[in-house]
Amino acid sequence: MAAMGVAWAPIQHADTYRERHELAGEWVDRARALGAVTLDRATFVGILRRKREALDV
Repeated sequence: MAAMGVAWAPIQHADTYRERHELAGEWVDRARALGAVTLDRATFVGILRRKREALDV
C-alpha cells in the first residue's frame, strides 16, 4: 500500500485466511499500475481455499 502512496488502508478480515484490501476509485488504477489484477469470483475463492488450508495445517 505504501508504494501506492497510501499511508493507511482498511484491511478486510485482518489476521484470517480472508484477509485482503478492497480498493475502489483511483486506488484501483494505482494498484493496477503497480501490477495488481482484478480477480473473478472463482479465482478469488480458490485463493481463499488455499490460504485456509495452509492455516489448517
